Amino acid sequence: MSSSAAELAGLDLLPTAVVALDADLVVRYANPAAEDLFSTGESALRGQSFLAFFAERDALERSLREATRTHWDYAAQTVTCLRPGREPLSLSCVVTGIELRDFALLVELRTIEQQLRLVREERMVIEQQSSRELLRNLAHEIKNPLGGLRGSAQLLERELDRPELREYTQVIIQESDRLQALMDRMLAPHRAPYRTKDGYVCVLIYNDKHWRSFFKLIGREEMFESDPRFSSQEARSRNIGDVYAFVAAQMTTRTSAEWLRLLKAADIPVAPLNSVDDVIDDPHLGESGFFVMTEHPTEGRLRLMATPSAWSRTPPGALRAARRGVGEHREATPPHGFGLVGEGNHVAC
Repeated sequence: MSSSAAELAGLDLLPTAVVALDADLVVRYANPAAEDLFSTGESALRGQSFLAFFAERDALERSLREATRTHWDYAAQTVTCLRPGREPLSLSCVVTGIELRDFALLVELRTIEQQLRLVREERMVIEQQSSRELLRNLAHEIKNPLGGLRGSAQLLERELDRPELREYTQVIIQESDRLQALMDRMLAPHRAPYRTKDGYVCVLIYNDKHWRSFFKLIGREEMFESDPRFSSQEARSRNIGDVYAFVAAQMTTRTSAEWLRLLKAADIPVAPLNSVDDVIDDPHLGESGFFVMTEHPTEGRLRLMATPSAWSRTPPGALRAARRGVGEHREATPPHGFGLVGEGNHVAC
C-alpha cells in the first residue's frame, strides 16, 4: 500500500462506498463497501477507468474534469452504475477534491434508496429540533406567570386570619410548584431519546422502584440512598437536569439491544427509537394490517395506511386511489369555480 493510500485507511470502516481517483480519473483506491457495490475486489478495481462503470460517461467526465480544475465539489443524484450480468444500479454520487500525491478526487457512492433514507432522517432531526424549540418557548412563557401566581398566593396567605382559608392558597401554591416542575422537565436539555453505543432508545425511569432497579443494573445500588438528588420524586423533580444528564451518560455504555433486554427485564418502560424504515417493517403493524398495498394508475404499487377503524356490519370500502397528477380534473372543473349558474345568479368558490 502506498503512503497516500495508507492515509485513506480510515475509510475502510465506513459503510458507504468510497473510491479515490487520480487526475486521469483512474481508480487508485476503493474501500470494502465499494468492493461490495461493484462486486469485485480492490485489486481488480485499481487501475480501471472510473467512467467505464457508468452509463453517463461523457456528462460525468465533463463534471469531474471541471471539479478537478476548479476544486469544487460535484453531486449527481442519478448516476447509473453498469454491472455486468446484473441490473443497473442508480446511485447518488458526491465528489470532493483532495490534495494527496496520488489522488485528485474522492468519490462517495450511495444507492438512491440509502440517500433518500438519509434525507428523511435529516428532515426528522430538523423537525424534532423545531418541536423542541417550540416546547421550550412555550414552557418559558408559562413559567413567568406561574411565578407571579405563586407569589400572589403567598402574599394573600399572609393577609388571611382564618386557617381554613389558607388551605385554598396552599392548593394554588402546590399546583404552581407541580406545574413549575413540569416546565423544568420540558426545558431540561437531555429530555430526548437517549443515545446508546449504536443508536437511540426511549426510557422512562419514573418512580422509586424504577430508580432502585436502574441503579442495580449499573452496579451503583447505593446511589438511591446516598445521593439526595435521586432519593425521592420531589428531589428528582428539583434536580431534573442533573437526573437526565446522569442517565444520558450511562446509556452510552451499552448497545440499544442490551439496554432493551436489561430494562425490560427490570420492568422499566423502554422502547427503541424507530426510523421510517423500521416502522414500515414493524412486525406488529404488519400483523395488524396497518399498511395496505394499492395500484396507482401511473406510479404502480403504493403502500398506504389502511382505514383505522373496523366495523362488523358496515366495513369501510376500498381506499380511494391517489390523484394522478396536476390538472387531472381540469376538464370536470368549471373555469370560474363551482356554484349555481343561472340568470343573474352565480356563486363562485
